[in-house]
Amino acid sequence: MNAYQDDLLKPYEIKRISCAFEEWCHDIATGHEYVILDTETTGLQGEIIDLAIINGQGDVLYNNLLRPKCSIEYGAMKKHHITDSMVRRCNTFAQEWSKIHDVIRGKSIITYNARFDAERISHTARVHGVDIGNMVFYCAMVEYAKAYTSKRSIKLEVACEQNGIKVAQEHRALPDTFDTLNLIRQRAGVELLACIKCGASARLRSPSGTRYCRKHGYCARKTCLKSVENFVLHPRLGIWMCSCVVNFEREMEAAACD
Repeated sequence: MNAYQDDLLKPYEIKRISCAFEEWCHDIATGHEYVILDTETTGLQGEIIDLAIINGQGDVLYNNLLRPKCSIEYGAMKKHHITDSMVRRCNTFAQEWSKIHDVIRGKSIITYNARFDAERISHTARVHGVDIGNMVFYCAMVEYAKAYTSKRSIKLEVACEQNGIKVAQEHRALPDTFDTLNLIRQRAGVELLACIKCGASARLRSPSGTRYCRKHGYCARKTCLKSVENFVLHPRLGIWMCSCVVNFEREMEAAACD
């Protein structure tokens, strides 16, 4: 079997971006099409024992230890400090798959070193008899290196250091997802604001320059924070938002028709 045929049989695809790196980072930080994932494993060729998934707004969607069918290698244990006793009573990948799948369904998955994470997920699924379907990955490590004309991959902690980001000292899945997100936010130039209703740090910029949570539509301009009871349903987006946004868009549409 050649390498091309082997790739066709893999239950995942690693895609490349077609836009500028900063533009891609902005889409991740402000949209809802992506999730950021990280894993820790029993070894370089082993099973997943720690899996975390967050979205571009920093919400933790999944974070659990998993019980493998093999022992954790000493080298891996020394890095992430996860021991066999810590995972002995945890659920297996098969038992947790439905929860994981609910989180990633219909999403593009970003990891820092997608080749490794995709391979380990695929391997773990085979070991536990789980059909994971076809998963779409993007590699933040590859895209970052390309954007900064590096011929070699750049470790996450080095990339963060290059951008003035203090990394977590704990080599675990969840801190690594947040380090990746912080790098993405930094390159996107996005300062996320908290939604006044749900507290999530999501934002969407309207043509008028207002910022609001994409889920709830609340305008984040200080002048509008006290008038949330007067929000109106956006005729096109179908979400509730400050009337200043809707009025501005109506004015723009009217001006375009004149």
